[in-house]
Amino acid sequence: MKSFCIIGLGRFGRALAETLAAAKKEVLVIDSDEKNIEMIADSVDSAILGDCTEEAVLRAAGAAEYDCVALCISENINDSVMATILLRELGAKYILARAADERHARVLEKLGADRVVLPESDIGRRVGLALSHDGVQQYMEFSEDTAIVEMDVPARWVGKTLLELDVRKKMNINVITVRKKGVHKKGISVDPKAKFGEGDAVTVIGQKDDIRKMLSHLRG
Repeated sequence: MKSFCIIGLGRFGRALAETLAAAKKEVLVIDSDEKNIEMIADSVDSAILGDCTEEAVLRAAGAAEYDCVALCISENINDSVMATILLRELGAKYILARAADERHARVLEKLGADRVVLPESDIGRRVGLALSHDGVQQYMEFSEDTAIVEMDVPARWVGKTLLELDVRKKMNINVITVRKKGVHKKGISVDPKAKFGEGDAVTVIGQKDDIRKMLSHLRG
């Protein structure tokens, strides 16, 4: 995705807009609070003051023409629902919507949101997973189905190579970086014939279910 329309400039929406703008993506923001618009106007391509529940505002902004519309208003559920309906009717290509709770999330999904996020719940799950498995440094959800984990090399991997472990076939995961003990810079390429040492760290990517199975197997 190269272009994004961010609707709602609370902490979540603003952080999302600034991150995408810093990544050189085309970013349009829409918010009904003039102060919010003024604070971010210089950081994005376009900033529009308007009510996202008004079809005329969304149409004039060309919201549906962007690769992704991120609906970041969850405090006012009625506005969130109305905006989702309007965006779908206008033919938005992809709608990402923030929900206040599980019930709100189910409503947005039924209304046509392509992806619904609950930031607080998502963060809680990631932190919980990292805390519940020794050696896991970071857990990141890359997409709805895929996760990336940075972790200490498991004891049973020490002294073995990727060729010997064959984790791609046996666990359906891929090792994408290796950091040797005492070296802060991660390796870009992974040598399948190099032996893992105690204190090394790896970053792996795979389906969420496969990642969980791997962690349970290695730490269980």
